[in-house]
Amino acid sequence: MSNVSSGPGEAGADSLQERARQSGHVHFPIVHDGAARAFVFALVPNFSMHSFSAAVEPLRIANQLTGKALYHWQTRSLDGQPVMASNGLSLSSDGSFGDLPRDGILLACSGDNAEALTPQPLADWMRASWRRGHVVGGLCTGAYALQKAGILQGHEFTLHWECQAVFEEKYPGLALRPSAFVDDGRIITSAGGVASTDLMLHLIERDFGRALRAAVADMCLQLHVRSPQDMQRSLTSKAFGLQNPKLSRAIDYLEENLDAELDIEEWADSLQISRRQLERMFVRHTGLSPKKFATNLRLERAYSLLIGTEMTLVQVADAAGLAQGNFNALFKRRFGVSPRDLTRQTGQAVPPRTVVQRDTQT
Repeated sequence: MSNVSSGPGEAGADSLQERARQSGHVHFPIVHDGAARAFVFALVPNFSMHSFSAAVEPLRIANQLTGKALYHWQTRSLDGQPVMASNGLSLSSDGSFGDLPRDGILLACSGDNAEALTPQPLADWMRASWRRGHVVGGLCTGAYALQKAGILQGHEFTLHWECQAVFEEKYPGLALRPSAFVDDGRIITSAGGVASTDLMLHLIERDFGRALRAAVADMCLQLHVRSPQDMQRSLTSKAFGLQNPKLSRAIDYLEENLDAELDIEEWADSLQISRRQLERMFVRHTGLSPKKFATNLRLERAYSLLIGTEMTLVQVADAAGLAQGNFNALFKRRFGVSPRDLTRQTGQAVPPRTVVQRDTQT
């Protein structure tokens, strides 16, 4: 097992951060004599190392560029021991869950299977910190910790797109957004990955202005800095590289009505084209008929719900807009395993094929 150290305790971390602040060849002068803002990263087992490092590095670079201690960070874990990330590396902890520094920001860092792996003491700590006026949040799937803390109601938030459908099914009525990151005052969230950098750049701009944000982004090689209004990923149409505007709108319409009964005529009317034109467009660009494309997209939704929730097969079929009578046969033909068998062997399940992959029947 490999280990990644964040420093020998808080004192060691302070020393390492001071040396990092004094290094570097590019400087960005700034007037600042205040205390460093503290970030505390609460590590959940199987957390995303990508999301964590993408959040820490902009803070380090801001200190390095200015030659000042603008930010300070530390890690915490349930028992103060190292925590293994999803990539198999272990990250040391600066202590266990407890008090926060004055004006400190508490962020839950998690990854796959976050709901099951998020400890209740973390949720309790986040709720207590939030009630005392601290800013709290989550990276990647850290919103599960916020939900467990019971503080998401009435607040906008986000988490990684892969988990959004499952989250919405389990916790309807919350203001989940498809954005790369969300700043809702005292609750901040990012979808993980490079979106953690986008969130930190947003906070750096808020604290010290756009010029420093731009300088840090340059050092991060972040050519495009996303705003809270930007999506964390393209819709299916753009993700597949489809450039036909009408086809993009057609797929957007389908995604927005995935759990409803599909009326091909109504679908075509929404695009102001004929049914025949709709069918030709899909076959030409995807190799699938509109109906088959829709079925594949619904099967992928069902796959995500089966491995990410405890919903029954009937509930999954309904949520994905699939008829009960042929759900099992369609699912097995597409993924090579029945829905029931998949729920028994989730760890061995293969990722679903992309919806545009050609099938023998279109």
